[in-house]
Amino acid sequence: MGLLQNAIQTYELLESKGEAGRYEEGKEPLAPIGHKIAKADIEVTIDVGGNYHLSTVVPQEQCKVIIPVTEASAGRSVRLAPHPLCEQVKYLGMYDKKSEEAFNAYIKQLSEWVDSEYTDVKLEAILRFVSGNTLLEKLQDDGTIKLNDKGKPAPDNALVVWRVLGSGGSDERTYKDTDLMNKYSLYYQSQLEREPKGVCMLTGVEDPLATQHLKGVFSLDGNAKIISANDKTNFTYRGRFTDAEQALTISYNASQKAHNALKYLIANQAVIYAGRAFLCWSPQGNEIPQPEHSLMTFQFGSQPPVFKTLSDYRDQLQKWIGGYKSGINNINFSKTAIASFDAATTGRLAVTAYSEQLTTVYLDRLKTWDEHCCWYYSNFLSEQVQDSVSSPALYKIALCTFGLERDRDNNGKLDMDDNIGKQAMERLLYCRIGQQTFPEDMERRLVENASHLALYGRNTGRDVINTACAVVRLYHFQRRREELSMDLEKGKEDRSYQFGRLLAAYEKLERDAWSSSGNQNNSGKRETNAIRLQSVFCNRPMHYAFELDKQMEKAYFPRLPHGTAVFYKNLIGEIMANINSFPQEEWDQPLKDTYLMGYYLQRKDLYTKKEAKTGE
Repeated sequence: MGLLQNAIQTYELLESKGEAGRYEEGKEPLAPIGHKIAKADIEVTIDVGGNYHLSTVVPQEQCKVIIPVTEASAGRSVRLAPHPLCEQVKYLGMYDKKSEEAFNAYIKQLSEWVDSEYTDVKLEAILRFVSGNTLLEKLQDDGTIKLNDKGKPAPDNALVVWRVLGSGGSDERTYKDTDLMNKYSLYYQSQLEREPKGVCMLTGVEDPLATQHLKGVFSLDGNAKIISANDKTNFTYRGRFTDAEQALTISYNASQKAHNALKYLIANQAVIYAGRAFLCWSPQGNEIPQPEHSLMTFQFGSQPPVFKTLSDYRDQLQKWIGGYKSGINNINFSKTAIASFDAATTGRLAVTAYSEQLTTVYLDRLKTWDEHCCWYYSNFLSEQVQDSVSSPALYKIALCTFGLERDRDNNGKLDMDDNIGKQAMERLLYCRIGQQTFPEDMERRLVENASHLALYGRNTGRDVINTACAVVRLYHFQRRREELSMDLEKGKEDRSYQFGRLLAAYEKLERDAWSSSGNQNNSGKRETNAIRLQSVFCNRPMHYAFELDKQMEKAYFPRLPHGTAVFYKNLIGEIMANINSFPQEEWDQPLKDTYLMGYYLQRKDLYTKKEAKTGE
């Protein structure tokens, strides 16, 4: 199945559950066939006799409403094509020649609906009132619009919706009356039966064909369409077909179902970043985790439990996946669709990526990513260590890779260019759900960023190195099938790892020397020599290790208590012994990415020991 076919299946499932036309707080409603979601500006209240009562401005939080549309009005831009009922004020009153033409077209169209077998008392009352051409003056009297000297309203594009007192139905408001919505759907489809039919390429059924398709599927690009072939003079289809129908034929019903379902899904489920929408959903109606966030976020929200060890974290993942799969009906037949949308121009909405896979496969891929792309997330630069194993969100990985720091004086904040960010997000998205190898260029850049901690504030530096360590674990698993431990391995046969441990020892030694000499505030004013030399240390580790060692002996060892000094001498001696076991020609070669893990874990171990000692 393709994107639009899955969207049709989703619409039919939601419709069978009574979702079409139903409003729910905090969600955009699903528009029935022959309707669309629009932004209402003014609500006009009349009675069943067509007598005016009042007008009010629709609150911002309630402005998204369902209105009936024709095929032409749903995709209109500048041409005359009135909506059947709820319309802009420039269609509802005559003040010049152009508005007279629009007004007459609106009255004619509404009259045809009233004269059909699908009429309603609401329609008769609205037609009676609007025909009197008094609406604009009434709105001005209530202060909802203004008229200039020539009677032209400002704004003239304010959308008017109706409330008819005493009209019955499921609601007095036309935009919430599901009975009226059903009547219009039946009425408009009866009108379409007069049109030529053709085979719908989505359903395979012979039905009246759509000549225009819904715009505004992605609300950030209100005029952009997924399907459009209205350009007969340029090269939209010319040179391959003589008319648009030879390229694609979709029935009106199928088009309405697919587009309204996509609009509903994007508005309520998609993750929007920099004008690009990332959507993941189950056409069978199952609630599924979004690939942008970790499974723990889906299960527990923004504050998951603390997992002290990797094994605890994995156990919880396994339990959750097992329980979740058991709760899905027909799990072996359930599938997940993933798509992203972006408007290349103001008139065209591009499907930048699309794929679908079995839900079991999808969940297993999310779990595999979270198991291997995880690290301790805590403020490890603070002595108050509260670490918990978790997997970073894809946005955090992109931000730490391509973000630049702003406002460093206030602990800093990473900011990223929108175009770079959305491309990075899409690459990461399909790495996670498509089991593609993590991009080598992004891993190298992230490690490079984490090797310049002196350039970041405390908060941003913490996020960058935590995320870098998580990505390094994933990268080694995918490239080499190597499982990197999240526990300190003192005897690990990895030169880079041991140099990372050495860097952490020098840094903690200097901070302890500050503390012992009564200069505890130094930690908030400047970085240690180890961090300031970190970037060059990575390129020539043995050379700068000797430089740091000389600085420690001269300026910092004398400030330490005797026992603490002995501890650090023993630790540095142990690490140097491990490094000396490697060939001498390797000692001063640039470090690999695993040095970050050695640095982090050694530092975490040193702070953990200090906390335990303080507790005792």
